[in-house]
Amino acid sequence: MYIYLSILAFALLFATSAEPIKIGILIILFFSLYIFRVHNKKTQSCVISKGTKTLSFCTLIFLSILFINKWSPSSNVIYLANFIGISRYILLSIIAIILSILSYKCLLLITHTVCSAIPQAKTNSNYKYTSLWLFIFATILITIFSYCSPLYPFQTWVDPNCFFTVGKSILDGIVPYRDLYEQKDPLLYFMHTFASLISYRTFIGVYLLEIIAAWAFLSISYKLINLFNKNKHSLFITIICGIVIYSSPCFVSGDSAEEFCLPLIAYALYIGLKTIINKSAITPLQAFCIGITASCVLWIKFSITGFYFGWIIYLIYFYIKNKWAHKILSSFLYAFLGLAISSIPIITYFIYNNALYVMLETYFYNNSTMYGSSDSIIINLYNNLSTSFNFNVLIWTFIILGQIITLRQKCASYFLTTLCSTFAFCCCNVIHPYYSLILAIFVPLGTTSLNYLKIKWPNIIPYTLIITCIFANTLYSIKNSSIFESEKDLPQYKFDKHFNTEENPTLLNYGFLDGGFYTYSGILPSNKFFCQLNIKHPDMMKDQDSIADNGLTKFIITGRYKGATEKKGFNRYAKIAECQDYNHKEKVHLIYTLYKRKENVNIK
Repeated sequence: MYIYLSILAFALLFATSAEPIKIGILIILFFSLYIFRVHNKKTQSCVISKGTKTLSFCTLIFLSILFINKWSPSSNVIYLANFIGISRYILLSIIAIILSILSYKCLLLITHTVCSAIPQAKTNSNYKYTSLWLFIFATILITIFSYCSPLYPFQTWVDPNCFFTVGKSILDGIVPYRDLYEQKDPLLYFMHTFASLISYRTFIGVYLLEIIAAWAFLSISYKLINLFNKNKHSLFITIICGIVIYSSPCFVSGDSAEEFCLPLIAYALYIGLKTIINKSAITPLQAFCIGITASCVLWIKFSITGFYFGWIIYLIYFYIKNKWAHKILSSFLYAFLGLAISSIPIITYFIYNNALYVMLETYFYNNSTMYGSSDSIIINLYNNLSTSFNFNVLIWTFIILGQIITLRQKCASYFLTTLCSTFAFCCCNVIHPYYSLILAIFVPLGTTSLNYLKIKWPNIIPYTLIITCIFANTLYSIKNSSIFESEKDLPQYKFDKHFNTEENPTLLNYGFLDGGFYTYSGILPSNKFFCQLNIKHPDMMKDQDSIADNGLTKFIITGRYKGATEKKGFNRYAKIAECQDYNHKEKVHLIYTLYKRKENVNIK
């Protein structure tokens, strides 16, 4: 009888909000009952390890914190606490403790069963099962932390919406850079073109691409960890690594250029480390694959290619040191061949559309001269380092630990060279916290330090600190997300009702970055500068002002911070709606205003 009470208590503790409570309880109940009925005898006959008990205990603490956090604003809880005469937090803490005590047996059974099912993958024959577990875990991570997942009402970050607007416009024959100005990366646009074929007005296609990218990165991370970990708890450490990275503030809300570059650069890092540790030259196939991945990075975000400068410099030194100088040229030729072949489709597309020059000018020259801070490189690097460290303390902690770990295998110089070149190139002129996400490729090596800690009294403090930081990181990401918001509260949803009243609506996103109104409504931009970008282009606002002054679009949307005034008047338009939006990551209130062209306006 006690086990059924434990299952119910765990289900209640697990359901930390009103929205997912029904699904959460059903999943936990059915899963727990299955484990109890099928594996109860086997579990009772086995000795449950201390690690399983520790993991169960820490999970209960984490769920209790979530429980208190999610139920504290409830009016019913406040009423009950006032009726009893105690603080609502004390009341919720008491309830959480009671539920945790009752839930312990149920969670112990679940944890033991799951841990027993996870293979250690000590041989290649069962690696496919490890790969399956990594795919499942990648899906869970992206589903929880990416705004592109079905759990979220909409992807509200401006960068993904810019990518998606340009990407889906390609399907309509619009050529990026030439017909639609956006200074980001051509391959990133083509990826979003593919995603729009899956879902034209949502980010479900991007969500699937993110899962594939996360799976590839975790698989390579698993191999990286195995280089130093000798197959001891590698899968568990990879899971910790994934939580640290995808719950970090630099992940923002998913669908960044850095996110898709993680598996590409991690592959080169892995091949380099494997070469150094095994003291064997890179094979032609490996060099060719590195060329392909480098090409993808080049056409996704060229500043991140700084990693390869450090990678090349150290590998040349390593080849010469081991008297393999004659193999350097052949390795470079195979790598260049891979880079050239994979670049041909992109270059051919722009040549065919007479847009090669404008693509090269916009992507390389304008990004280098019109984008970023005007301060000196040294000042920018210092500011970026401090910003990156403040936002991503946990990631930097494991990066530092990774440097220590590589000392044991005599490849610390390689680690440091690639780390410095990556940071210097990607953070030399712009200060954005998400730029540091690419540094997460070095985290797997740092997480291998967990293998050297034993569950004994002297190590309780470091274990507690690590687990607390990971839980706090995860809790912060979930708390500052829109995972529990309703789609009907979105400005994009409210404004879309007005667009639907017109047969062929046209729209201008005036004076701010793409707010997702093109994506949600399915409307394609009708002018080159479809939004105001973070780049100092002389024609950008001239084009937008011309559209507004001459009434060339049916609708105009403006965005401004709360308390700020509108940037200009729109004489040919009437204000028909206004909506306040809350940016969860930056804690800023935004005001979106919708204007509609007046009737009988003489369009110039």
